[in-house]
Amino acid sequence: MDTVNQNEFHNYLLKQWSKF
Repeated sequence: MDTVNQNEFHNYLLKQWSKF
């Protein structure tokens, strides 16, 4: 896994969490 992909994944998780 690339660090960039991990960053994007973390950003995605943050966006998902911000919904709650």
